[in-house]
Amino acid sequence: MKQAFKAAAVMGAMTLGSQAIAAPSTYSCEITSKASRGGFIPSEMYIVIEPDATTADLYFSNDRLNTHKPFTAKAVKISDQKYRLKLTLDVPTSSDGTIKTAYTVRFDQGRQSFTISATVHGYDNRESGNGRCKPV
Repeated sequence: MKQAFKAAAVMGAMTLGSQAIAAPSTYSCEITSKASRGGFIPSEMYIVIEPDATTADLYFSNDRLNTHKPFTAKAVKISDQKYRLKLTLDVPTSSDGTIKTAYTVRFDQGRQSFTISATVHGYDNRESGNGRCKPV
């Protein structure tokens, strides 16, 4: 599954690059530390930052989401190489329902590090993690 996830992320980034004048930056990120009881935080992800810095695509290797497609996040440039990426997803539950979950990724492109948090709406849950990224 990990190889299929990686291939989907790289192919998606290549497709995005062929559509834009300036190619997006792609990073492979591993979560090295996490506080996750419900499985909302992935073990790895890919970040594809668009040159205009208003959107970014996130690929999560998360068994809960069980998908190999990108999720488009709103990107806000905080400083020269720091971004805040936000998106809300309907995450499947074991009882055939979904839970609305808000994700925030703070990505430091210069240090190639990030933090991720997931707030599960309707519950008193907030999960988080952090790690390092490397260019792909």
